[in-house]
Amino acid sequence: MWKKLSISLKTALISSFVVSILLIIAASLFISKESDLVDYVLDEYQQMVQQNFLSQTAVAERNLDQQYKINTKVISGISGYFVYNFDAEGLTTTLSKFMDLPDIVAISVLDNERAPFTSLLKQNGVITTGENVENQNKMAGTKKVRESIGYDGENVGSITLYYTNSLLIKSTTANKLK
Repeated sequence: MWKKLSISLKTALISSFVVSILLIIAASLFISKESDLVDYVLDEYQQMVQQNFLSQTAVAERNLDQQYKINTKVISGISGYFVYNFDAEGLTTTLSKFMDLPDIVAISVLDNERAPFTSLLKQNGVITTGENVENQNKMAGTKKVRESIGYDGENVGSITLYYTNSLLIKSTTANKLK
């Protein structure tokens, strides 16, 4: 049957076959390269989102640290009167209101001779008071901010605020999963 076909028809069939094969090869290469390009763009986008997320987390962490530095200065200013007048009970009552902040784990107050004056420790939502929390094993993994306590221009002690970033971690983890 092939011998009965004219030369022009044979040439047309062979040319059509070659063009079809070349089109299939070109289409396969095009689809492969397009797929690679899409994968590259998606990877770059995911990296950009991850870097942005890490950057926002670092900013939030610095803001939290700054917030608790300010809180410690405020608590220090409030505590001066009580430490100067040796009113540990009044100071404990006043500081217990700050323990309502969810990230605060403990507050320790030392007098000017570095002896424990009063302290508050929050464990499982229960606030306990005592002489010194710095030796507690529960302080591992917490951050702390220390500030001197002054009254009438005189150094009367120091305060250490212990806090965690657990709420920040929960928030960022929830945002990351979205």
